[in-house]
Amino acid sequence: MLREITGDVMPRKKNHKKPLPAATTEAVCETLIDIARDRKWDPTRIAKEIQEFYFEHDTVFSFKDDELIEEDFLLHTDTIRRIIADCRIASHGTAKSLFLWLSAKFPVELRSRLTASKELFVASCREAFGHTPNPRPDKMERFSGRYKLFRPFHMDPRHRFTVELLTIGSSDSPFDCSLSCRYVEDGILRGTDSKGHAVPHGPKIFLLLSVEGDRHSNLLIYFDRVERDYIIRQNGEERDVIGMSGNMIASVGTIDPASAWPCFARRLGPDEDFEPFTSADGDIAALPERAKDALARGAIYWRAEDFPFPFAELAS
Repeated sequence: MLREITGDVMPRKKNHKKPLPAATTEAVCETLIDIARDRKWDPTRIAKEIQEFYFEHDTVFSFKDDELIEEDFLLHTDTIRRIIADCRIASHGTAKSLFLWLSAKFPVELRSRLTASKELFVASCREAFGHTPNPRPDKMERFSGRYKLFRPFHMDPRHRFTVELLTIGSSDSPFDCSLSCRYVEDGILRGTDSKGHAVPHGPKIFLLLSVEGDRHSNLLIYFDRVERDYIIRQNGEERDVIGMSGNMIASVGTIDPASAWPCFARRLGPDEDFEPFTSADGDIAALPERAKDALARGAIYWRAEDFPFPFAELAS
């Protein structure tokens, strides 16, 4: 502990070399406000908790090529009061000490706010659909994992289907998602990989993705029927979504119109191996029953020769 023999705190090391990113500092302050409100802690109580946190460790904290000393954790109650009452942004040293304290004592709450600060796209989508724009990682746990996604094969939608690998959640964000498609054309294995965001919408979910390397591509998947099993668990965490059915709208390029496909996703087991593939001609009978029910709903096709009746004759 950096104290002189008299017990006075040594002069503070002023230069905090690398401030936290603005979004991180904002998330730290918002978490502090949440803690004060939810636990009904006043600034004096919070200041005491932060001070005791430092004394528990009795050390100099190294933080991103910077050192935080005792004085950084002896926050004045007025400083905390300003952050809470006026939604002020903390100074560099204060933000870092709060970050360390919250990371140790309230990791779930801080992680939620940090994720929300990075997921402005998800928040804006939720707001547009009339839901509270506050993405919470824990709300995505029931969806996270790998799925088989069944849909008509876009090159031969009347006779073949494709089974894609859908992944919801990543090490970077629980709102990340990806979709991989594979098929054989002229004896060559081809495919597309898409990445995007999963956006919770009440008890439902929709995904917005783009094909990697194609800035003109857009895929929207809306799962409006979600099947749950409230007993299933994986790795000790609840994963109650076992299947989802809905619709995909896919537009790749700028010439052809978009297609709309029914689709069905079934969760893969934790140790289940799977590689995406496209069926051979006539293998539709091999589809799982739930996938058959979903794909039988019909679709909007991008090629005129695949248009369904009764309105196909109206196309010029």
